[in-house]
Amino acid sequence: MRRVWDALLSARAWCVVAALLVVAWAMAHGLGWRDDTRIISGTGVPSGGAVLRGVASAASYFAGVVVAPILVIAAGLRAAGSRIAGGR
Repeated sequence: MRRVWDALLSARAWCVVAALLVVAWAMAHGLGWRDDTRIISGTGVPSGGAVLRGVASAASYFAGVVVAPILVIAAGLRAAGSRIAGGR
């Protein structure tokens, strides 16, 4: 169990998660889901799946712009801390 936690809390795992979040954001943008975010503010007419696409686009934007950089910074600090402490 300890090995699983060490793997999940490693700097590499955090960088992989950050990359996946940015890829999800890029995919939502590439598919044109950004236009469906107007549904959230009430300025668009809801159509089939537009609400879900709008919410998914907004969530992926938040994850890609706010969460991913935090994960990368935390991974760098964790890696630096491990090297200073003489760990892995």
